Amino acid sequence: IVEREISQRLGTTLTFTTVNEIDAQDRIFATTDPLNHRREVGFDSRSNPVAMMDALGNTSRSVFDGLSRTTSRQMDLRQGGVGGGMVQHTISLANDWDANSRLKEQRDDNANPTKTGFDSLDRADHKTTADGLCTSNDFSPTGVALKVTDSNGTVVEVTGIDDLDRVTERTIHRAGGVGGTTFEKFRW
Repeated sequence: IVEREISQRLGTTLTFTTVNEIDAQDRIFATTDPLNHRREVGFDSRSNPVAMMDALGNTSRSVFDGLSRTTSRQMDLRQGGVGGGMVQHTISLANDWDANSRLKEQRDDNANPTKTGFDSLDRADHKTTADGLCTSNDFSPTGVALKVTDSNGTVVEVTGIDDLDRVTERTIHRAGGVGGTTFEKFRW
């Protein structure tokens, strides 16, 4: 991929080249950007990305089930924060899926869960994090999130919807110690 930009100030053309390497299955397995940073991906037989290396050389691995859902992921933390350093620790995440392929729980390597609940229309209506904080969503029959309660206690309520079911106004009830706006108006 070659990108050419003409400098407005200097009137010169700058050329940036990104190189993508493609395997026999037509998947991009390596990308080198204009700064010569290389990213690599290794795939399983179902084209799931199972091994990754970022531009700094940091590595991670993923495991997938038969439905191509990520069941676990490991990310290596290296000395100095870059790929050339020794692996000092590996962060592990494990995912549990329900029968509808919705992510219902994610656990870290200390077995701390983040749980997500869903309504009868498969919309995420609440999430509880490992520290017990909860976020919830209330939806209209057409799927508009009418009320969102943040884990810090802030509540965002839709106070206006147009004929095309687009949000036109929202009121924010800030929790104690939370700054920011208290009202938003949208024009479509």
